[in-house]
Amino acid sequence: MMAAQNSVAGEMGMVKMLCLVGLLCVLSAWWWQDSLPAHGKLQASSLTEPVQEASASDKWTSQIRGVDYHVEAVADYQISGLIVSKLNTDSWFAKHEDWNEFFNVMDVCMVWGSNARAGAYEKMSFKSGQWTCWVHTNDANAAKPEYFQAISNTHIVTDDAALAKRLRQLRIGDEVTLHGRLVNYSHDGLSARKSSLVRNDTGNGACEILYVTGFEVQHAAAAWPRWLFWLGLLLWVAAVVVFVRTPHREH
Repeated sequence: MMAAQNSVAGEMGMVKMLCLVGLLCVLSAWWWQDSLPAHGKLQASSLTEPVQEASASDKWTSQIRGVDYHVEAVADYQISGLIVSKLNTDSWFAKHEDWNEFFNVMDVCMVWGSNARAGAYEKMSFKSGQWTCWVHTNDANAAKPEYFQAISNTHIVTDDAALAKRLRQLRIGDEVTLHGRLVNYSHDGLSARKSSLVRNDTGNGACEILYVTGFEVQHAAAAWPRWLFWLGLLLWVAAVVVFVRTPHREH
């Protein structure tokens, strides 16, 4: 009887340990999930400026989910940088569907150029909202205009469903290069949305609207927080299995 009781106590101790370690794994994964690489580890591409070139006038209509989008290309564009915040517009909390906004598949907030070189982003916080990237810092040096001008909130638009799916898989912490064309567009019921054509504007209308034709991930975000999260869940499952298999103590 004593041996059986010791066995039960040992298994219950294992359950508690698995639950505790699993909780620590999940909390650590949550804390570090959107961590950004140090500026000294960034790829050379992230330290460059966006490239914008004049584009021949081009207009077309894209239809997505029964909505016709009237598109006008205004410039060829390429941007490389570090994703510091993002919003997938098919997320449950996004409001884009309320405006039949199926053309705008995601927004990405990126730092590049002087901001990336100086590491100013390391002293900033970022949060993507509806159409907007909110940036905050209490550091006077990081708040210099040249660093804020090297942050962009880019509205990503495409009528290619396969490309849209791949784009939505981009993560905070990825270093990417996006290729495409800056565009203005509208649809019935939506007033024209116009892309910014300069990098030093702010406020409403300062975002670039990029019709993406291709992209490359120059360096992927660290994967270990995701693996740590799943490890935590597996430990909880193991704890449940051990608990269920542990015989009840008879009184």
